[in-house]
Amino acid sequence: MRRLQRPVLPATLLALGLALLAAGQPWSRRTVVDAAGVAWEEVRTGHDLTPVVTALLLVAAAASLLGVRLGGAAGTAVRLLTVLAAAGAALATVGASPPEPTGWFWLSAVAALVATCGALVLVPTAGAGRMSAEGPVGPVTR
Repeated sequence: MRRLQRPVLPATLLALGLALLAAGQPWSRRTVVDAAGVAWEEVRTGHDLTPVVTALLLVAAAASLLGVRLGGAAGTAVRLLTVLAAAGAALATVGASPPEPTGWFWLSAVAALVATCGALVLVPTAGAGRMSAEGPVGPVTR
């Protein structure tokens, strides 16, 4: 598990960072014309459409760093929190899909999904670290 965690953690953190960056960018743009014929551009960012995404992404980033440092049941619980926060951010992003999404929206959605997959890989399996007469059963997480 340790060999797999080494490349997955930076990729997960990079995906979380990209999703955070994209959440502050324009997710939709459209030109609106009022009754007097005055046109203006309406821009909606991820913060406007779904402010909870930023909070969930920040929780996922902090929990992923803390989960790697902690061992045992506490580490597993924090890693599961990472999975739930990243999955919640991905669902909230996809659920707030604007009518005419920009590339920033798609970057945020894909990055949140990649972060969710990375967080799933970081959660140890049920048999991780258990001992048998021959040695450890499953991947050793610590």
